[in-house]
Amino acid sequence: MIEGKESFCRNSVNALLGKLAHMMFSSMFRKAKDLGIHPGQVPICAWLYHHNGCRQKEIVEALKIKPSTVSVSMDRLEKSGLITRKQDPQHPRVVKVYVTEKMEECYRALKSVLAESEEMLTSGFSTKEKELLQSYLLRMAENLEHMQNPERMQNQEKCGKSRGQEEV
Repeated sequence: MIEGKESFCRNSVNALLGKLAHMMFSSMFRKAKDLGIHPGQVPICAWLYHHNGCRQKEIVEALKIKPSTVSVSMDRLEKSGLITRKQDPQHPRVVKVYVTEKMEECYRALKSVLAESEEMLTSGFSTKEKELLQSYLLRMAENLEHMQNPERMQNQEKCGKSRGQEEV
């Protein structure tokens, strides 16, 4: 009976997601380090690449990261020459974040690393299985978001967006 409990703990969704996250973070750390970024900055770099000239507040809102975390990352990315921050000429109190040529090169390499990683993770999966996995992970993320911010999720549901009812 103890063996069954231990097996459950090792094979629970929480345990498996934790193990995957740890393994991915370790792998990404090694690869990202070569590019001059911290693995925690990967989502920020990707978002900035696609939203060049945004405000830090937009990054906070889009990625659901604490403002202090984004601020520290911006300082480090700027110090590394991956971004620049400039005052908006039309709104002097607004500072916008711009990617540099170095960031563009870094992002292309990062994109390749991420594609490689995803290919390795889903090796042997059919296209349908990959789609299912992605839909399950998205639903899990929505469940967590709902748990962390129930008022916002209730408003979305009132607008016709119902949790977990996507077609698979």
